[in-house]
Amino acid sequence: MTDVGLNLEFVRRTFSLQPSNLWEGKYILQRVRPVKELALEFKITETEVEQLINEQKQILVKARNKRTPPATDTLVISAWNGLAIQALARTATSLGKETEMGDKALQMALAAASYLAEERLDDTGIKRNSGTVNFNGTLDDFAFVADGFIELTNATGDEKWIDLARILTEYALSNFELSEDHLYYFSRSEPGINLPKTIEIRDNEVPSSNAILCRVLFILGNHFGNLEWIQSAEKMLQAVVPGIEQDPQGHGQWLSNVMLFSKPFYSIKTNKMDSQDLITSILAWEKTKGMEPSQGKDAMTNGLTSILFHHSIVVKDVAKKNEGITICQNGVCHPPLLGIEEVISFFKSYV
Repeated sequence: MTDVGLNLEFVRRTFSLQPSNLWEGKYILQRVRPVKELALEFKITETEVEQLINEQKQILVKARNKRTPPATDTLVISAWNGLAIQALARTATSLGKETEMGDKALQMALAAASYLAEERLDDTGIKRNSGTVNFNGTLDDFAFVADGFIELTNATGDEKWIDLARILTEYALSNFELSEDHLYYFSRSEPGINLPKTIEIRDNEVPSSNAILCRVLFILGNHFGNLEWIQSAEKMLQAVVPGIEQDPQGHGQWLSNVMLFSKPFYSIKTNKMDSQDLITSILAWEKTKGMEPSQGKDAMTNGLTSILFHHSIVVKDVAKKNEGITICQNGVCHPPLLGIEEVISFFKSYV
């Protein structure tokens, strides 16, 4: 028995109801035939085809709504949101906030980060998921969210995000057990809960939590001048060198850390620019000097733009009264630089 108004033959031809589209005994509706082709077959106009498609879809939806809907996953995993924040913030910095996609990416990153900061962080660190039960976060929750907050700092220049990353990192170091190999166990020890003691080293569907924590320690250590954190990051990396050599494919994030550690890292403070603003200003200066675009934003692997994109944190120091740009290494800050030309001169030996 068919629903009143359902044109079965039209639905069959339009949504490809054929044996090849069966999945577990059910049809998967697909629109593969163009409107023009359907109009010729049913001898109606293309406008009438569009109208008929909309009418038939409404009938199908009403029939579907009578069924028991499938179970859905409503969990919101903190670690996965951290990965999303990092990717969205990096996208915003790459494309530029002035572009439609760049601005959309930034707003999505800010919305997710604000939710985590307001709903997931408390005196016990960060919670892992939403729902009826909120479990304490595992190492990937702390590492991935901290990494996302660091990237959001670069995208916005707002220092509050890197301060939150520092708080998360301090909590993780205090509550997750360190192994003899200078790597951290995935789960923290809790009274009355016996969890297997595992150490996550290789990348799987997502990066290794230890690899991301290693990156976070290196960046925050440089930004806040915490030599102990930098040394901890170096020990973590050294511990996995044999694994990298034997299985580079399974240690992609660790290889990225090798590149990060290979060059100096800078903390840049300015009272009016974030990372993308600074890159744009440098590219504008390069253009006035007749430099090729490949030396700037289009390359992202060469020159000063590479430093800003891969080897620095740029924060807006809103309390500053001068217009200078202060560059710091390992907590030691150089005298303020006045203008883009002075910034380029400072980095000249590095570039």
